[in-house]
Amino acid sequence: MGLFTSNKVAWRKKIEADATTRTPFRELEQLFGAKRAKQYVELIYTKAKEQNNAGILETDPAVSPIIPLLMTKEKDAVLLRRGFYQGYMQDCQSGTLGTNLNNNLRPTAEFYTNPQNGNPTGRTLAIDQAANWICGGYVAALPGTRALLGEFIPVTAGQPGKFGPCLGRTPEQIWKVHPRLVPGLASKERLATKFINKYPSTVGAGFLFEELYTLVTGQKVWPPFGDVHWESIATFYMASIGTIQVFPDGNKRMGRFAYSVLLIKGTHTFKAPTDAYMLSLFRMQG
Repeated sequence: MGLFTSNKVAWRKKIEADATTRTPFRELEQLFGAKRAKQYVELIYTKAKEQNNAGILETDPAVSPIIPLLMTKEKDAVLLRRGFYQGYMQDCQSGTLGTNLNNNLRPTAEFYTNPQNGNPTGRTLAIDQAANWICGGYVAALPGTRALLGEFIPVTAGQPGKFGPCLGRTPEQIWKVHPRLVPGLASKERLATKFINKYPSTVGAGFLFEELYTLVTGQKVWPPFGDVHWESIATFYMASIGTIQVFPDGNKRMGRFAYSVLLIKGTHTFKAPTDAYMLSLFRMQG
């Protein structure tokens, strides 16, 4: 190990070179690039150290057999989740997501249980309804959620607002929303294991989320204000965030937030999907 080489990096280099792990590592490189492949392997090291799992870190005389298994599971999880969101993109373009949404609507009275005082109308009413839906029974979060929605939903109909076109040109803004919508959570990196393998790690999920934005940015023309297609667009982002599971925690809330911003920004009205429909889009069971 060199003077400026950490134990983590030295271990990762062994994994890159070992006969039993070289091929799955190269497959990760081909899938999401050398930088992320290295980050993923180093994440295995970090998590193993956190859990004092010396068996995983053993590289003399042989690498633990769980290492190639983890890398293969990561590749498979990324490819599976990519297939899901790409399918949702096709359903969005065809308008199928909007049609399915309207066939699976939750009655307003079921979720709009803590209305603001007074008689809000238009945009204000839509934001209040969305905040109630996002927060559920957690009344204490309502004021902050209303304020956050108001910050990203323009007052003037047809304007792009703080996110810019749609939900932004890059994930940077939505990442900044996360700690405000889901406060008090320690930053954690997720690593799938042989027991928890429904989702990719936060490394693989981050790759998918950036890839999604790259594809969506190619859409040069967005529907005009009031166009029904915003229902499909809003549902697409909600489904994609829930499916990719890019955030360490709070993916459901972030998906609901993205959906609410886009739906209200596009139509100045709000409607909530049933929980069953929303969770079916998240592909919780793989």
